[in-house]
Amino acid sequence: MAEIELREVPLFSEWTETEVAGIRAIMDEIKFKPDQIIIREGEIGTLFYILTDGTVQVTIANADGEQIVCKRSSLAVSSANCPMLDQ
Repeated sequence: MAEIELREVPLFSEWTETEVAGIRAIMDEIKFKPDQIIIREGEIGTLFYILTDGTVQVTIANADGEQIVCKRSSLAVSSANCPMLDQ
């Protein structure tokens, strides 16, 4: 896994070393191919994504069903509607 400093990610910037070690212990690296869909609009996410390399594009469907790019980023933290954040 690419070693990243989690405290450089704004969400984790104020976490203690113990808290960061705890989250790192349960992290898995997932690699995606270019243009691979990670999650679709309306799906309930069960994972939390931290982008460490590359670019992510977020799209939403308009009234005609056409996909519209609403965000493109090279640094992202996304809950993908992750219920874990609501606890």
